[in-house]
Amino acid sequence: MTTYEEDILDIYYNLDGYFTIKNIPFSAIEKRAGGKGRGEIDVLAIKTKDGKVIDAVHIEVGVSLTSPFPFLSRSKPDIDESAKILKKFFKNDAEHKIRKLIGNTEYRAVTVCGRFDKGSVNRLKTRIPDFGGEVLDLKEMENRIFLKIKYKERIKEVEIVPFYVILNGVKKLFKEQGLENKNFQDPRYRGIQYLIDSSSK
Repeated sequence: MTTYEEDILDIYYNLDGYFTIKNIPFSAIEKRAGGKGRGEIDVLAIKTKDGKVIDAVHIEVGVSLTSPFPFLSRSKPDIDESAKILKKFFKNDAEHKIRKLIGNTEYRAVTVCGRFDKGSVNRLKTRIPDFGGEVLDLKEMENRIFLKIKYKERIKEVEIVPFYVILNGVKKLFKEQGLENKNFQDPRYRGIQYLIDSSSK
Protein backbone atom coordinates (compact mmCIF):
# COMPACT_ATOMS: atom_id res chain seq x y z
CA MET A 1 0.00 0.00 0.00
CA THR A 2 1.33 3.42 -0.95
CA THR A 3 1.95 5.85 1.89
CA TYR A 4 1.30 9.59 1.86
CA GLU A 5 5.05 10.25 1.83
CA GLU A 6 5.53 7.94 -1.16
CA ASP A 7 2.77 9.79 -3.02
CA ILE A 8 4.48 13.13 -2.36
CA LEU A 9 7.82 11.70 -3.52
CA ASP A 10 6.11 10.44 -6.67
CA ILE A 11 4.81 13.96 -7.38
CA TYR A 12 8.15 15.59 -6.52
CA TYR A 13 10.14 13.46 -8.96
CA ASN A 14 7.45 13.61 -11.68
CA LEU A 15 7.44 17.42 -11.54
CA ASP A 16 11.25 17.35 -11.79
CA GLY A 17 11.17 15.35 -15.03
CA TYR A 18 11.48 11.78 -13.74
CA PHE A 19 9.12 8.90 -14.30
CA THR A 20 8.54 6.79 -11.24
CA ILE A 21 7.59 3.26 -10.23
CA LYS A 22 6.28 2.72 -6.70
CA ASN A 23 6.20 -0.35 -4.49
CA ILE A 24 8.23 -2.70 -6.69
CA PRO A 25 8.20 -6.22 -5.21
CA PHE A 26 11.24 -8.47 -5.41
CA SER A 27 12.29 -11.88 -4.13
CA ALA A 28 15.62 -13.14 -2.88
CA ILE A 29 17.95 -14.46 -5.58
CA GLU A 30 18.36 -17.63 -3.53
CA LYS A 31 15.74 -19.12 -1.21
CA ARG A 32 16.32 -18.42 2.46
CA ALA A 33 15.07 -20.12 5.58
CA GLY A 34 11.50 -19.20 6.45
CA GLY A 35 10.95 -17.49 3.10
CA LYS A 36 13.05 -14.49 4.11
CA GLY A 37 14.39 -12.22 1.44
CA ARG A 38 11.21 -10.90 -0.11
CA GLY A 39 10.92 -7.15 -0.12
CA GLU A 40 9.69 -4.03 -1.84
CA ILE A 41 11.42 -1.00 -3.33
CA ASP A 42 9.43 2.05 -2.21
CA VAL A 43 10.14 4.29 -5.22
CA LEU A 44 12.40 4.06 -8.25
CA ALA A 45 12.77 7.38 -10.12
CA ILE A 46 14.34 7.50 -13.57
CA LYS A 47 15.19 10.48 -15.80
CA THR A 48 15.96 9.94 -19.46
CA LYS A 49 17.29 12.06 -22.30
CA ASP A 50 17.47 11.00 -25.94
CA GLY A 51 16.43 7.50 -24.94
CA LYS A 52 19.20 7.08 -22.35
CA VAL A 53 18.96 7.01 -18.58
CA ILE A 54 20.77 10.08 -17.22
CA ASP A 55 19.79 9.66 -13.57
CA ALA A 56 18.20 6.90 -11.51
CA VAL A 57 17.30 7.01 -7.83
CA HIS A 58 16.38 4.17 -5.48
CA ILE A 59 14.33 5.77 -2.69
CA GLU A 60 13.30 4.21 0.61
CA VAL A 61 10.89 5.98 2.94
CA GLY A 62 10.60 5.84 6.72
CA VAL A 63 9.25 9.03 8.28
CA SER A 64 8.50 9.60 11.95
CA LEU A 65 6.62 12.66 13.14
CA THR A 66 7.53 12.05 16.76
CA SER A 67 11.19 10.95 16.84
CA PRO A 68 14.25 12.63 15.32
CA PHE A 69 16.27 10.58 12.84
CA PRO A 70 17.73 8.03 13.34
CA PHE A 71 15.38 6.32 15.76
CA LEU A 72 17.33 3.88 17.94
CA SER A 73 16.08 0.69 19.51
CA ARG A 74 18.34 -1.41 21.71
CA SER A 75 15.61 -3.99 22.37
CA LYS A 76 14.23 -4.30 18.81
CA PRO A 77 17.06 -3.85 16.29
CA ASP A 78 14.71 -4.54 13.36
CA ILE A 79 13.08 -1.14 13.87
CA ASP A 80 16.37 0.72 14.42
CA GLU A 81 16.70 3.19 11.53
CA SER A 82 20.46 2.68 11.22
CA ALA A 83 19.85 -1.05 10.76
CA LYS A 84 17.16 -0.28 8.18
CA ILE A 85 19.63 1.66 6.02
CA LEU A 86 21.83 -1.43 5.80
CA LYS A 87 18.86 -3.71 5.25
CA LYS A 88 17.29 -1.61 2.48
CA PHE A 89 20.46 -0.80 0.52
CA PHE A 90 22.88 -3.64 1.31
CA LYS A 91 21.33 -6.75 2.83
CA ASN A 92 18.40 -7.53 0.55
CA ASP A 93 18.27 -8.22 -3.18
CA ALA A 94 16.77 -4.88 -4.26
CA GLU A 95 19.84 -4.12 -6.38
CA HIS A 96 19.30 -7.29 -8.41
CA LYS A 97 15.75 -6.13 -9.21
CA ILE A 98 16.94 -2.60 -10.08
CA ARG A 99 19.55 -4.04 -12.44
CA LYS A 100 16.81 -5.97 -14.22
CA LEU A 101 14.94 -2.70 -14.75
CA ILE A 102 17.75 -0.30 -15.70
CA GLY A 103 20.72 -2.52 -16.56
CA ASN A 104 24.18 -1.44 -15.46
CA THR A 105 23.31 2.25 -15.26
CA GLU A 106 24.61 3.88 -12.08
CA TYR A 107 21.92 4.82 -9.59
CA ARG A 108 21.74 6.83 -6.39
CA ALA A 109 20.46 5.66 -3.02
CA VAL A 110 18.19 8.00 -1.06
CA THR A 111 16.32 7.48 2.17
CA VAL A 112 13.61 9.93 3.23
CA CYS A 113 13.17 10.29 6.96
CA GLY A 114 11.86 12.48 9.78
CA ARG A 115 13.57 15.58 11.08
CA PHE A 116 17.22 15.73 12.12
CA ASP A 117 18.43 17.00 15.48
CA LYS A 118 21.91 17.89 16.80
CA GLY A 119 22.67 14.25 17.55
CA SER A 120 21.61 12.70 14.24
CA VAL A 121 25.09 12.53 12.69
CA ASN A 122 26.70 11.11 15.84
CA ARG A 123 23.97 8.48 16.26
CA LEU A 124 24.58 7.25 12.72
CA LYS A 125 28.35 7.29 13.24
CA THR A 126 28.16 5.14 16.36
CA ARG A 127 25.20 2.93 15.44
CA ILE A 128 26.02 1.81 11.87
CA PRO A 129 29.07 -0.21 13.08
CA ASP A 130 26.82 -1.98 15.62
CA PHE A 131 25.15 -3.68 12.65
CA GLY A 132 28.34 -4.55 10.77
CA GLY A 133 28.71 -1.47 8.59
CA GLU A 134 31.78 0.76 8.34
CA VAL A 135 31.27 4.51 8.02
CA LEU A 136 33.77 5.76 5.43
CA ASP A 137 32.47 9.32 5.21
CA LEU A 138 29.69 11.28 6.85
CA LYS A 139 28.77 14.89 6.26
CA GLU A 140 25.75 17.10 6.73
CA MET A 141 25.05 19.89 4.26
CA GLU A 142 22.05 21.75 2.86
CA ASN A 143 19.59 19.95 5.18
CA ARG A 144 20.83 16.54 4.04
CA ILE A 145 23.21 13.91 5.38
CA PHE A 146 25.55 12.10 3.00
CA LEU A 147 26.65 8.76 4.40
CA LYS A 148 29.25 6.57 2.68
CA ILE A 149 29.14 3.02 3.99
CA LYS A 150 31.14 -0.14 3.46
CA TYR A 151 29.30 -3.36 4.19
CA LYS A 152 30.82 -6.74 3.30
CA GLU A 153 33.08 -5.31 0.58
CA ARG A 154 30.26 -3.26 -0.96
CA ILE A 155 30.55 0.53 -0.82
CA LYS A 156 27.61 2.86 -1.34
CA GLU A 157 26.74 6.47 -0.59
CA VAL A 158 23.28 7.05 0.84
CA GLU A 159 21.72 10.50 0.77
CA ILE A 160 19.43 11.07 3.75
CA VAL A 161 16.72 13.69 3.27
CA PRO A 162 14.12 14.86 5.80
CA PHE A 163 10.58 14.70 4.41
CA TYR A 164 9.96 18.42 4.94
CA VAL A 165 12.72 19.14 2.36
CA ILE A 166 10.80 17.08 -0.21
CA LEU A 167 7.51 18.77 0.72
CA ASN A 168 9.08 22.22 0.33
CA GLY A 169 10.54 21.10 -3.00
CA VAL A 170 7.08 20.09 -4.23
CA LYS A 171 5.65 23.47 -3.25
CA LYS A 172 8.51 25.24 -5.05
CA LEU A 173 8.05 23.17 -8.24
CA PHE A 174 4.29 23.84 -8.18
CA LYS A 175 4.91 27.58 -8.06
CA GLU A 176 7.64 27.50 -10.72
CA GLN A 177 5.39 25.56 -13.08
CA GLY A 178 2.29 27.67 -12.38
CA LEU A 179 0.24 24.78 -11.00
CA GLU A 180 -1.22 26.49 -7.91
CA ASN A 181 -4.54 27.29 -9.62
CA LYS A 182 -4.84 24.48 -12.14
CA ASN A 183 -8.03 22.40 -11.84
CA PHE A 184 -6.69 19.02 -10.71
CA GLN A 185 -8.99 16.07 -10.01
CA ASP A 186 -6.17 14.08 -8.39
CA PRO A 187 -6.67 14.54 -4.61
CA ARG A 188 -2.90 14.46 -4.02
CA TYR A 189 -2.34 17.49 -6.24
CA ARG A 190 -5.35 19.29 -4.79
CA GLY A 191 -3.98 18.70 -1.30
CA ILE A 192 -0.73 20.41 -2.28
CA GLN A 193 -2.69 23.34 -3.74
CA TYR A 194 -4.52 23.76 -0.43
CA LEU A 195 -1.20 23.56 1.42
CA ILE A 196 0.30 26.30 -0.76
CA ASP A 197 -2.82 28.45 -0.46
CA SER A 198 -2.99 28.17 3.33
CA SER A 199 0.73 28.90 3.79
CA SER A 200 0.42 32.13 1.78
CA LYS A 201 -2.26 33.59 4.06
